[in-house]
Amino acid sequence: MRYRRSWASRLFDWGNHLLLGASTLVVLIPLLYLLLSSFATNAEIDRGAVIPSRYTLDAYRVALSTPLLINGYTISLFVTIVGTVISMTVTTMISYALSKRDLPFRRFLLFFVVMTMMMNAGLIPYYLVVRGLGLLNSVWSLIIPSALSAFNVILMKNFFLTIPDELEDAARLDGCSDLGVFVRIVLPLSKPALAAFSLFYAVGYWNSYFNAILFINDPAKMPLQVVLNQLLTVEQIPEQDIVRLSQLPYPFTLKAAAVVLSVIPVLLVYPWIQKHFTQGILMGSMKE
Repeated sequence: MRYRRSWASRLFDWGNHLLLGASTLVVLIPLLYLLLSSFATNAEIDRGAVIPSRYTLDAYRVALSTPLLINGYTISLFVTIVGTVISMTVTTMISYALSKRDLPFRRFLLFFVVMTMMMNAGLIPYYLVVRGLGLLNSVWSLIIPSALSAFNVILMKNFFLTIPDELEDAARLDGCSDLGVFVRIVLPLSKPALAAFSLFYAVGYWNSYFNAILFINDPAKMPLQVVLNQLLTVEQIPEQDIVRLSQLPYPFTLKAAAVVLSVIPVLLVYPWIQKHFTQGILMGSMKE
C-alpha cells in the first residue's frame, strides 16, 4: 500500500523548495551580473545593460597584465598552497595523537585544545606574539598564526576514532612503525576528512585579509584580497598604480574581471572534493 502524505507535509516541502530556490537566486543573481559585466564594454555598463549585447575580453587582458593583480594572485596562491599543506600536516598529526586513548595526559591536552576555542587573549597580544616571532611584513605572517584550528582538530580526532584499531594492530604485526601506520593505513582511510578540512583551510588562506592589513606594510607582499579592496576603492591604491588604472578603458569591467578571477580557484577545486565533503564532515562530527 502506497504511503499517502498529508497536505501539511506536502506544504512544508513546497515551502522548503521555495525558500531554497529564493535563497539560491539571491546568491546567483549578483554573481551572474558580475560575470556578465566582466565581459561587457564600457558603453553598455554606462547605459545599465544587465545582459551585454557585445562581449569582450579586454577587461581580462588588462587584469592579467596589471602587476598589482598578478603579484597579489601569486602571493595568495603561495599562501594557500603552502599554508594548506602545513595546516593539514599539523592538524592530522595532533588529531591522530589525541585519538589514542593510551596517550599520556590525553584529557589535559584535549582540555588545552578546547580551551583555545573559548578564550582569546585579544588583538594586542596576538600582534605582539607575531612581532616577537619576527614575522612582521612577511608572507609567513599569513600562514603561521593561522596554521592550526582547534575546531578542525576536534573534528579530525573524532574521525580518526572511527577507524578500527584492528587495522592498526595488524599493520604493526606486519612490522609497521607508528609513523608507517599513520601514513600507510590511517591517512588513506581518511580521504573524506582530509578533503573536507583541506577545503576549509584553503578557503581560509585564499580569503586572508585581516592578517595582511595587520602584519604587512609592503605592497609587494599583499595578497589578492587586499589588492581587490584597493582596486575597488581607488583612493587606497598606491600612488604608482593610480595613473595606470585611471587610464584603463574599462574601469568597472576591470573590477568585475578581477573579482571573477579571485573566485575561479575555489570553483575549480570544490567539484573535485565535493563527493568527500559531506561524508568527512558527518563522520568527523560523531562524538567519542
